[in-house]
Amino acid sequence: MTPTKTVSLNPLPLKERMKVPRQHMPEQAAQARSTNFTEVNLGYSTEQAQQEAKRCLECAKPACTDRCPVGVKVREFVQLIVAGRLPACGRQDSRR
Repeated sequence: MTPTKTVSLNPLPLKERMKVPRQHMPEQAAQARSTNFTEVNLGYSTEQAQQEAKRCLECAKPACTDRCPVGVKVREFVQLIVAGRLPACGRQDSRR
């Protein structure tokens, strides 16, 4: 049986993806985090997450998936973000 190729939902051509700048992860201010034990990174907005996901090169042999310590299906996860389906990301069975 021939494996089926997944169609990319990313609207950017490969050359354009490499030009998209990396998104800076918003963080708590140093003064605030010096007084608490909550997460320093605040997370991306929906728009930032989609911009970051559009940077994915969709490699033929994705090291990000192969080396992920918790087994996230990175390619599927990124496709959901690009499509704007962030709630589905949380419901996705992340294990291979």
